[in-house]
Amino acid sequence: MERFESVSLRESILSTSNAPYVPLPFDVVEWNLTKDNASIRTMSGIDRYVWEQEREKDSPIAYAVFLTLILGDEHGNKLFSVNDAEKLANKDWRIIDRLITEGFKQNELTKKDDIEQSKK
Repeated sequence: MERFESVSLRESILSTSNAPYVPLPFDVVEWNLTKDNASIRTMSGIDRYVWEQEREKDSPIAYAVFLTLILGDEHGNKLFSVNDAEKLANKDWRIIDRLITEGFKQNELTKKDDIEQSKK
């Protein structure tokens, strides 16, 4: 009986939605993002690894990579791929910073965590 319960629990875990998300808390008129068509996603374990690898390389596009991992449509589907990061990195920093701040909140990260990681 225990084996059946373990399989059931396994299936339950594996079938859950992978990336919780919240509607974008503000509009980004410049990018046509609204509370109704965009969201901030919670990173998966793989997303977090990709972002940390980018940060460890001291990459100039690390924050843009972060955006590709956390920006979603109204259903939480990713808006961008990591391949879009370089183009995003060339956008207005003020917008990028606002979105990063919200992404940090949704992913329970802080600027302090980011600064400490960059010193490693």
